Amino acid sequence: MLRGAVRVVALDRAVDLDQGDYLRIPRERHSLEALSDCAVLLTVATRGERVP
Repeated sequence: MLRGAVRVVALDRAVDLDQGDYLRIPRERHSLEALSDCAVLLTVATRGERVP
């Protein structure tokens, strides 16, 4: 989180994040809800797997 606050929900678990926090996003279907005005940095990385 760069600024503000968000809530990440996946399966039956919710995690609130504030400025400076980070979270490994789960592979399961998930949602992101802004709890205040915010700026989120999303970084995507793979393990070198190729997508056909």
